[in-house]
Amino acid sequence: HFELRAMPRKAAQKVQAATSAASKSDDEILRERRIVESFETADSILTVLAWSLLGMFLAWVLNLEAATPELGPSLHAGITDTKVCLVACAQFSAGIASCSPKGTWSSWRQTWHAAWSIPLSMVGASIFWRTGLAANFDGMLTAGCCLGALVMLLSTPHGTPAKPGRGSTAVLGRAMIIVDGLMGIILGIALLVRIPAFSAGAVLAFAITCGPLFMTCTGLLLCTSQTEVQAAVRCVLTHSFGATIQCWWIADNTGLVIAMATFLMHAALYLPLPWKDPDENPFHASLRKTLRKWAAIFNQPVDGFSHENE
Repeated sequence: HFELRAMPRKAAQKVQAATSAASKSDDEILRERRIVESFETADSILTVLAWSLLGMFLAWVLNLEAATPELGPSLHAGITDTKVCLVACAQFSAGIASCSPKGTWSSWRQTWHAAWSIPLSMVGASIFWRTGLAANFDGMLTAGCCLGALVMLLSTPHGTPAKPGRGSTAVLGRAMIIVDGLMGIILGIALLVRIPAFSAGAVLAFAITCGPLFMTCTGLLLCTSQTEVQAAVRCVLTHSFGATIQCWWIADNTGLVIAMATFLMHAALYLPLPWKDPDENPFHASLRKTLRKWAAIFNQPVDGFSHENE
């Protein structure tokens, strides 16, 4: 113990970790490894879900949108546009899947992961209600949504996650995404009360729009770690940017102002503030890190041109 006190703190922690790892039995090590692998598998499946949501976006544009009635008044038409909600939800799911490596999930992630079976089942059931069981594109969507719901439910890890990542220090950013989540849920409820009774098309429009919207907004409310909050802010930026374009396209001036204001407020989080030490701002630090990574990629020599003078 005296030797550990004399060591630097990080070195002492490494020695203690190595000692505790050596004292574990092989069964305990294998059990912990399986738990970590189950969380990593769930992250991979969540990434597949993100790509599937983009596929649902294409299905909506190419096949479903023309035959489905619009939901809500003009104030909601651009902000809760189905295409915008699907793309933003896909980005949020992919961001959340990549922000907790080696099973370092926050406590809410397991329940949220399993809850994805609800909106996917709703979408599958609403497509089946509208078209019935048929061997066509709609039938494939129904089967895909039901299969996805089952996969999300069965892939939910049941072990205890590893210690989650560092909590967010960005109080303003955390407060902003909480407001975003609450406003999104309120808009979804406003659409729910306007669904025409016994309209299969309206139910499908609600399920494919508000199912992902509710899941995204719930995630925004629950994000706690630094990487989760950053993924949430990127999602809101994508949604508000897409809503701005959609509101401009349909001439919804009120929605345009709301979407633009939301985008600018969240983009301001990436400004180099405070001026004396901008690296204290985690959003600005992550932006600089991303820009440096892309600059390093573009500055790499291309084969065939780096040795042209030789």
